[in-house]
Amino acid sequence: MKGLPVRASDYLKEVRVELQRVSWPSLKEVKGTTIVVLFCVFFFGLYLYVCDYSLGFLMDKLFKAFSAP
Repeated sequence: MKGLPVRASDYLKEVRVELQRVSWPSLKEVKGTTIVVLFCVFFFGLYLYVCDYSLGFLMDKLFKAFSAP
């Protein structure tokens, strides 16, 4: 059985080999997907804000309409 330092060294060598096999995206692809993600986050954040505000407004009106004077 190999010692811990030898196993750690072997592991790091294998990691380096695997990282060389990875197909990394280009800078253009990264920028494009980043813009899409930011747009989606902004859009869904705005959508959730509008839904929350609208439902809060409607619930406030309902509670005021059916509350005791």
